[in-house]
Amino acid sequence: MVNGACTKPNNKKKVSCSEINFLLSLYQTTSMKTGKIILAAVIGITVLAACNKTQRSTQLSYYATQCADPWGYDTNETVQQNNVTTYLAANGVTATNVDFVLVQDSAMLCLACHCLSGMRIDINVPDEDVAEANALGFN
Repeated sequence: MVNGACTKPNNKKKVSCSEINFLLSLYQTTSMKTGKIILAAVIGITVLAACNKTQRSTQLSYYATQCADPWGYDTNETVQQNNVTTYLAANGVTATNVDFVLVQDSAMLCLACHCLSGMRIDINVPDEDVAEANALGFN
């Protein structure tokens, strides 16, 4: 271990402590030139593998109500985007690209809180968050 850097588990690490320790021991036990070549190759492959992972996402929509949405209501779109993002994050959903779209063909028949407002909220979520977002009304 290098100065205790691997003593605490951290879910956000890209490379595990055992991988770091393996690389260090490999470097120390092989000849200097061979060790550097092997170490550079292993590090290069690890970095390329980590960088090439693209996270797939899905676009989902929610038809907003006049004022009964769980994140509240605000006339300022930026505030409303923050409210939606915060609400989703509090419920385990990472949302990106929160957009408000006026749906032209949706007629407002009432102005009660539970009635649809004619606004659709489109979000992108990682594929692993789709089920949670569906449970919150995004389809």
